[in-house]
Amino acid sequence: MPEDEKMLLIRIAADMTKYYTFLSQALRTVYDVEVASQMPQEVLLSLLNKTRDGLLLVLNENTVVKEGMEQIYHEVIRILTRANTGDALAAEEAKELGKKLTERIKAMSDLVAIYRRL
Repeated sequence: MPEDEKMLLIRIAADMTKYYTFLSQALRTVYDVEVASQMPQEVLLSLLNKTRDGLLLVLNENTVVKEGMEQIYHEVIRILTRANTGDALAAEEAKELGKKLTERIKAMSDLVAIYRRL
């Protein structure tokens, strides 16, 4: 595999790992006061959106991955909105979705490691 293709794969996988990590952190702000105090939500969402925008450009042709990313993004935003309005059930939803995102983060991290070894 040419080095430039390898580097592109690594960058995309690393950016996706970062994207899911930001989503997970955003969810944790709903139920974990310590995480919420570490970074203002608007800063976290700014980083998330910057990463998301970059990935959407790269994944423009891959509609399956792009749609999956967007679905999770909108679900996180829905939960954050509910939490900001005082909805007590939002914390439980955030924890459940956070568990799923943790699995994605682990898988993406493994993918980065595999790509680096190519």
